[in-house]
Amino acid sequence: MPGGARTNGYVVEPASVAPPGRMQKLALRGKFFNCGVQNVVISYQAGYQISGEAALVPLSAPYAVAAQAPYGAWASDGGVAYSNGAALVAVAANPGTGQYSVAAGTYTFAAGDADRAVTLTYGYVPADLAFCCMDWAAELYAYRDRIGQRSKSLGGQETISFIVKDVPDFVASALQPYRRIVLP
Repeated sequence: MPGGARTNGYVVEPASVAPPGRMQKLALRGKFFNCGVQNVVISYQAGYQISGEAALVPLSAPYAVAAQAPYGAWASDGGVAYSNGAALVAVAANPGTGQYSVAAGTYTFAAGDADRAVTLTYGYVPADLAFCCMDWAAELYAYRDRIGQRSKSLGGQETISFIVKDVPDFVASALQPYRRIVLP
């Protein structure tokens, strides 16, 4: 920081809001991060996450809130907290005050938490990745009727060509924004 003291630690570039998937720059600084080889270990949890999505527990039963998941389908729970930051405890079913249960992106709370502001943190599967999986699976299913064929002639009048690549072009182009090559 110009004109100020530099502190030891690290700085992570802010994540892009939309679309997800852009790599973030990590800057290490200070005496704890000396130059060298393999003297720093960085661990992370893969996937995409919405952190701190604001929600209000309904006043009447059912005391349930659905995650918004704006970029794709809900996939995993990352925790719930009251608006003051106090964490709620996840339980399998029948939550009491200060607890919640979650199934398929719907968070259920106790009557004692009615009208309380909470924040939800959860993982999701980006919609374009989900569509790639479905399209690729459909292509593989259709392939079972033409195993090993590159093309087919129909009475000399018409020829049909088939995709014979490991990764179909439509899947590869959709996956391109998620691909990063990081050289040492």
